[in-house]
Formats: sequence, C-alpha cells, structure tokens
Amino acid sequence: MVNFKAFCYNAIPQTGFFFEFVEVFDNWFWVVILIVGAIGIASLAILISKKDYFQYLKTRTIPIEKGAHRLSLEDVLENENRNKIIDLILNEPGIHFNELLRKTEIAAGNLVWHLDILETYKVIGKKRIGNFIAYFPYYQKNPISNI
Repeated sequence: MVNFKAFCYNAIPQTGFFFEFVEVFDNWFWVVILIVGAIGIASLAILISKKDYFQYLKTRTIPIEKGAHRLSLEDVLENENRNKIIDLILNEPGIHFNELLRKTEIAAGNLVWHLDILETYKVIGKKRIGNFIAYFPYYQKNPISNI
C-alpha cells in the first residue's frame, strides 16, 4: 500500500506547496448507534406499563359521568376488545381511528362503541389533529393531552 502522505510530499518537493492532512472523523456509525440507543432507553423510561396504568385508573379521584353506561371500572378494563384498544393506545399514544381499526381488526361500529366507553370512563382521551382524531391515555396532568 502506498503511503499517500509521503507520496504527496515527494511528488512536488520544489514547488513550495505544502499539504496539510487532517484526520477525518469516521466513527459516525457509533455516534448514531449511541444516539439511537439513548433515545430508546429514554422512551422506555417514559412509557408506562399497562399494569401501572390500570393501577393509576383505579386509584384516581376524578368524577366520572357514566351516562347510560352501568359498567364498573373493573368491567370496563376486563373486556378483551377494550384491552386491545388500551394496549395500542399505550404503545402508540396519538394513534388515529383508522390505524386502530386496522390493528384491532374490530368492526368499525364495535370500535366506536368501545372507544365511547373508554372515553366515558376517562380511560382514554381524544383530540382532533388536522383531519384525524388521535387517541391518548387519559392523564389529569398529561402534557400530551393538551395538544
């Protein structure tokens, strides 16, 4: 292998031109890996588990206007379809209706019914963002719910 630095100095010794060689930082791959890893660890620390969220829901002191619904909070949280919906909303806060429809594989009318129950019991909240309705976990002091 030819030593490029020596080659350049020897190629034009009488011209008076000098070359300065600077080490190039070529470890960008590791920098990107470290940044992605740090973001992943931070997001895991922020995400709340389903068990912790259910515990929060059961111990909060917020009035709930049930309307025509006669279910207890335990009944609301035990339904299989509502559990699918809650899992998706906890894993992807801000998920929109059509995405919920695709991922839960529940009929649209049933999905609307279960979302209404979850909203009534303040398990989830919704916000209109542009043309979409986004669903979030319901927190009293959740900064995301104020979007």
